[in-house]
Amino acid sequence: MFLSPISLEGLDGKSCMQGEYWARLKGKNGWEAHAFRMRHSTLLVLTKRFFRHFLLAYVPFGPQEDVSLSELSRQIAKCIDGHLFAIRYDLPYGSKSDASGLVIQRESVQPDATVVIDLREGYEEIRKGYHERARRALKRSAGKVEVSLWEGDAETFDAWYDVYQETGIRDGFSTRSKQYMTDVLSLRYRGTHAQLFVAKRDGAVVGGTILLENSNEAVYLFGASERMGDCTCSHALQDAMIHASADTHRERYDFFGVSGDNGRGSHLSSLDLFKTSFGGERMVRRPTCDWKADRFVYACYSLAEHLRYRGKRG
Repeated sequence: MFLSPISLEGLDGKSCMQGEYWARLKGKNGWEAHAFRMRHSTLLVLTKRFFRHFLLAYVPFGPQEDVSLSELSRQIAKCIDGHLFAIRYDLPYGSKSDASGLVIQRESVQPDATVVIDLREGYEEIRKGYHERARRALKRSAGKVEVSLWEGDAETFDAWYDVYQETGIRDGFSTRSKQYMTDVLSLRYRGTHAQLFVAKRDGAVVGGTILLENSNEAVYLFGASERMGDCTCSHALQDAMIHASADTHRERYDFFGVSGDNGRGSHLSSLDLFKTSFGGERMVRRPTCDWKADRFVYACYSLAEHLRYRGKRG
């Protein structure tokens, strides 16, 4: 057996969403976190109860080494107490794990595609790779929008959260609770933490973005902005986060989500032009896939999930 339970503190933290930070965050929000040692890496598995008696296991951007997912799933099932009906995988970019026998989902939980900037070349070189769309937007916002790190005061956070909720209504996405955002910004484990970048105009908050980072990567998690006729704060916020990530010697900046291939993730297509305007490399991964442990319960869950997705995404 190549899977053995470890404490959450033992997670290697190479990936933001496979580390202790993500385990603790999800643990405060309805999931139970389990940590395991594999041959060459560690593995975070989250479980949640459905239909009162049944467990769904979820692996966010894991495993971090290539394995047979069917064999790994059987081993996970032996290690988790309770009636497990399925294990869901969002595989990392570049994964070559064998997914034979698993069920590919209609829509992925995490985005199928993203845009990644290599930060190792330094901010000035990265900036030269910005496309004309980003250059024009940054020029229009210069002198009008000021971006800074949130200093922890409640007034600024509340003003940003109001903009975030308004952005969700305008752009049609589900917003997270204020408590969830507070958790995101307050937790810090093994060097993984999140920061809020705030955009102001004439002293008023007009937007803000949350950046999650560890020693290797910086991931754009959430964003919000008011619509202004003469400029936008969105490009200024991204530029500030890229600049800060490069200056603190992260290796990669992940825009965390554009539309995928073959029409997948079409709800993200409105972000494609914006996120690709900063250059970088578009990356595509294999879609979310499920290992079925209890076929009947899994069928009931899949039907309920399909109805929920259809209601949310049309």
